Amino acid sequence: MKRRALNRDFRALVVRRYASAREACGFTQSELADLIEVSPPCIAMFEAGRSLLRADKLFEAATVLGISLDEVCREWAVHEGLLPAEVVA
Repeated sequence: MKRRALNRDFRALVVRRYASAREACGFTQSELADLIEVSPPCIAMFEAGRSLLRADKLFEAATVLGISLDEVCREWAVHEGLLPAEVVA
């Protein structure tokens, strides 16, 4: 698989996990944006896959949403066959 496709797949997984966590927490995009001090369009564009959040904002959002970026990375690596499934379990 080409590197660009791997990056696109990883980005899509990150976006899905963050959007799902935001919804599960009951936050709107605007509320999350306020909590991590970015503009609401920034969150909307991130969830639409059109832009990325800065690394510090990804970690802030993960903290607010109760998710781990490490877990997301491991999940992707298992999905891609780069790590054995028991690593995530």
